[in-house]
Amino acid sequence: MSKTAKVFALQLKHELKVVTENHHPVPGATSIRSPTEEEHGMWNIKKSVYIDRPVDDVYHYAIDPTRWFLWYVGLGEPENLVGKGETGTTLDTKYTMLGMHMPISIEVLETGKDGDRYTWKGTVNGAIKSQQVWTYVPEGEGMEITIDINYELPGKLLGKVANTLIIKKLMDNSVEQTLNNLKAICETSDTYSMN
Repeated sequence: MSKTAKVFALQLKHELKVVTENHHPVPGATSIRSPTEEEHGMWNIKKSVYIDRPVDDVYHYAIDPTRWFLWYVGLGEPENLVGKGETGTTLDTKYTMLGMHMPISIEVLETGKDGDRYTWKGTVNGAIKSQQVWTYVPEGEGMEITIDINYELPGKLLGKVANTLIIKKLMDNSVEQTLNNLKAICETSDTYSMN
């Protein structure tokens, strides 16, 4: 483990100790829910962000699997890609967390438009398992994007970091940064082509 990762892990361990001792959550951790954690090992993260760009532009950019690695934290470039992000698209890639490069496959289960809003649903299988639902809703001159993820952590990752709360916090931070990356790209189209 790198020195930076060790320092981060120690800081996070201190935050988690404060949470345990004081019986209140660390700010920003309220979006992590685990209603079936003990029964099924599945956890949930749900986050939203406002993007100052029309919903059609953001949706069509965000569903393109050749660009996911540019903004989705920890996701590698696609391999064995079949499709362009529409229902039925499949690909293999790697997801990196705590220095581990874990092979995963992604399948787009459903894409659709209902009025002026869009939905994207997909599954991740392999070293990490998850179901993801992305919604794109117009709001004023821009739009709000919401990601709702149910995920299961791999045993080898849990074995590397004994405290599962650390991994949950890392996943929460990763999802937040993913949305912020997408926001930054979409709102700065002068410096980055969305076409």
